[in-house]
Amino acid sequence: KYRGYAASACRDGATNTSPVGAYRANAFGVYDLIGNTNEWVEDCATTSYDALPDDGRADTSGDCARHVVRGGSWGTMTKDYRVANRMRYAADALDDSIGIRVARTLSAGDERD
Repeated sequence: KYRGYAASACRDGATNTSPVGAYRANAFGVYDLIGNTNEWVEDCATTSYDALPDDGRADTSGDCARHVVRGGSWGTMTKDYRVANRMRYAADALDDSIGIRVARTLSAGDERD
């Protein structure tokens, strides 16, 4: 048990985070989207989805002393392993369960590989 709850049945041999790409990609070709580390996103902390932009832009109008992390980590309860899960951390927080995802915007004509 960890923090009072049982861990998910996982046998990847890693104590905490697993190596990037240790599991197969999802249907979109994206690796490690949930369950390895929580991922920092640009959004400032808010308590509701009601005022969030609906066009994919980050919400920078909330409490920017705290930022959102998503996706769940090796230390997250199984019920919270989902991309929509939003947790709020101090903007200067250091934690071995939080990481980043490097991404870029695709332009028309970019090929998927």
